[in-house]
Amino acid sequence: FAGGAAHLTVDGATTESTSLRSSGTVGTIAGDMFLGSKTGGTHKFSGHIPEFVIFNKALSSSERVRMEGYFAHKWGLTANLPTQHPHKSTEPNPREVDGELWTPSELGLLRGWWDANDGETVYDSVVGGNRVTTNGGVVRRWEDKSGNGRSLTGSGSSVSLKINNRNGRNTIYSGPASSGGGL
Repeated sequence: FAGGAAHLTVDGATTESTSLRSSGTVGTIAGDMFLGSKTGGTHKFSGHIPEFVIFNKALSSSERVRMEGYFAHKWGLTANLPTQHPHKSTEPNPREVDGELWTPSELGLLRGWWDANDGETVYDSVVGGNRVTTNGGVVRRWEDKSGNGRSLTGSGSSVSLKINNRNGRNTIYSGPASSGGGL
């Protein structure tokens, strides 16, 4: 969000815009951040979360389009992109550097990056614990890949790892909404 406005973009098309009371940066937010529920466990989400990122800036149009292309190609969603989308048929900035492809961190000011397919980031305990490696295994900590240490934690049993769920990749499942959930 920036300048008091927030925009929800799904599959390369803005689906909703709204005014906010303020604007700011993720780095200045005090308190906890919730994924899959609101503070106090209300407004619970039920569904799969493959990956998400938070930037400490509003992305430019070209950066947003690049992120849409990254997600669409990684998660097998290119058919959902509009026909005129510049990354409908080609990945954004494909490059090989030491065997690595372009990642969201290259846009700068990355504040959080959670990728369910990264087996190094999903654990069965809020502190310590073991990596979750089995389908349906309960997830209590999802570690941040940005290097900023913003791990998401939960105490319920309704957040789990789903193996090979989307385009041959793992996702985090939160739900059903009636059973708690959220990290």
